[in-house]
Amino acid sequence: SRIPPGLWHCWRMISVLKKEVVEIQGEFCTGSGVAYTLGTEEVILTNRHVAECLYPLAQARIYDYNGNSVSVRIIRVPGNNDDFAVVFYNRQLDVTSAAMQDIPGDLKGRTVVAIGNPRGLTNSVSRGIVSAVRDTRADCYDLSAICIQTDATINHGNSGGGLFDFETGSLIGITTLGSNVQYAVNLNFAVDMASIDLRPSSVQSWQNFNPPVLCSDGTPLNKCSSSQTRSACVNGQLVPYCSVCGCPRDNPSCDTD
Repeated sequence: SRIPPGLWHCWRMISVLKKEVVEIQGEFCTGSGVAYTLGTEEVILTNRHVAECLYPLAQARIYDYNGNSVSVRIIRVPGNNDDFAVVFYNRQLDVTSAAMQDIPGDLKGRTVVAIGNPRGLTNSVSRGIVSAVRDTRADCYDLSAICIQTDATINHGNSGGGLFDFETGSLIGITTLGSNVQYAVNLNFAVDMASIDLRPSSVQSWQNFNPPVLCSDGTPLNKCSSSQTRSACVNGQLVPYCSVCGCPRDNPSCDTD
């Protein structure tokens, strides 16, 4: 029996796009990234918040779809605090660079696929449409100045992966945030690639990014940034700490009595 044209296009498109998406592993997190050619150099596009948990940088690894891995050399981020980062790596990976040409002018309603590694499940694909293109930081949850809202599912581990136009295969966004709050369903966001200046000269002017230092328990400091805290008196010190990961905060003195 013949394969319906729609299914054939889907299979062919995914077989190509899966080679453009990588898995990024740090000691404290797993995220995703997208291969891209920056001038003459192969790099990985991802989120700033993925880069933040790659401490220590020497232990971070990038894996292609065949399981080959390389180490991270340097990370650069724009100065405007967009949730975006460019990762430079050592040696070579078996990847295909994402294309960003043939992007439709009006994305709303376009069918898209998100490819990443949710919960470490490599090369997972979800499908949806572009719900809207938001152009204020407030509407984008301060992720970027312009973002893409989609109902394609984005979970933890998808961060840094690609949001692709289903018809052309063009990379239109870097998946960043999925709905995980009460009363929010299919509310997911990606940094709009059209808002990022990826000219080599521009990226070279970005700042080098160093992942944050660790807490005394070995947890990245940023892991506690949005968690509730409790306090305990330890060795004469009042130590507020994260109720989830135990990350210590400020240490004002306290009465041991």
